[in-house]
Amino acid sequence: MRPIILKNFIDKYTVEQLNKWTIDNYTKEFFRDANMGKPGTRLTTRYSHNFEFPDIAYKVKDKIISTLGIKFLEPAYKDGIVSGIGFEGGSIFEHIDPTWHPNTYTMHCNIISQKSIDGGITYIERIPYETDPTDLLLYPVSTLSHYVDEIKGNIPRILWVFGFSVNNETKIY
Repeated sequence: MRPIILKNFIDKYTVEQLNKWTIDNYTKEFFRDANMGKPGTRLTTRYSHNFEFPDIAYKVKDKIISTLGIKFLEPAYKDGIVSGIGFEGGSIFEHIDPTWHPNTYTMHCNIISQKSIDGGITYIERIPYETDPTDLLLYPVSTLSHYVDEIKGNIPRILWVFGFSVNNETKIY
């Protein structure tokens, strides 16, 4: 499967609500350093479970499931959802994510709900994928290498990941 961008997947109100939740919460203990690159430049909920995402995040997840028509298992992070915030100097090194369940691949459906001033571009198999805050970028993170280049400027990059462990036989688009 190649990466796919679904333009205008969510509306601006949803973008605002997702960003507000991240901005209001990134200083809380359930946001932790992502341990990729410079310490403190990228925080994530990926390693925490004792908190609640906003209802709107679950509505986005439901829309993804409905749109793609997939059956899936959830990855090991909370409800298959991750919120992350990256600051100036932050990046994500090139990697391939794990599979979480036998006979599946891990698919991420990403919304970069707030772009940094410069940088913060997602590269998949070394090809840049630029999206708008209302777009959904989906790709199999357990089979394609990916990274994010360095974030520049004083506007943080906010990322929402909706992850799915999808049966190896299931093809998306």
